[in-house]
Amino acid sequence: MKTKNFKICSALIITIIGWSSIQAIPDLTKPDRMDRKSSRQITQFIRKETKKLTKEGYTSEVGAPGIEWQLRQSFEKQYVMDEEGKYRYLIGVGSAISGIQNVARRHAATDAQIDACTQLESRILGLIESDYNNKLYSRNEYETLSRMKGVFSSLLAQTLPIGTPICTFYKDNGKIYDFQIRIAYATSMMKERSEQVMSEILGKENDTLRKKFERITGLDKLGSEDPEK
Repeated sequence: MKTKNFKICSALIITIIGWSSIQAIPDLTKPDRMDRKSSRQITQFIRKETKKLTKEGYTSEVGAPGIEWQLRQSFEKQYVMDEEGKYRYLIGVGSAISGIQNVARRHAATDAQIDACTQLESRILGLIESDYNNKLYSRNEYETLSRMKGVFSSLLAQTLPIGTPICTFYKDNGKIYDFQIRIAYATSMMKERSEQVMSEILGKENDTLRKKFERITGLDKLGSEDPEK
């Protein structure tokens, strides 16, 4: 889990952590191909993670289902596929701490949103690199598209709603609230917003390259397995 140094202010402490421990759910198999052995492994992992989070002092919010139930629902949603065999959701994970409960929760949700956008950016750049290696883009075209890194995810995050968490855990030591949140974003929505962002980034000056990107790489592969796997 990546963490950033905590900055302590008199009224507020906020720290955004890139990856939470609950993101470590193993990619064992797809639900439609899950055998009994894999199902047992998943159940064992969820129970182990639930025990770990509980031991660390995390709990679910008042009125919300327990940690184990939320983890199971999150895992199941992460692997829901459509009729074309593509994942329906992209899961963003975020963490934050603050001396104010609702501020910590809000920042953790924002962090999850940014994480989802960064994941998507990484997948798109991976597809572009693969197409460049297959000599489908020139060096100049590849360098132009590669400069989207950081810009694309930032602009995409601005177009997305924060979303409703599918997992929300927190702990409170009496002074600081520590939240961990997972949010599911529909791949279809991410694809639609990504197309808008691509047009904005490339603009009229690179309209020819934008059309070439749509023809060669495109965004139709979003929701498929990570190109790097």
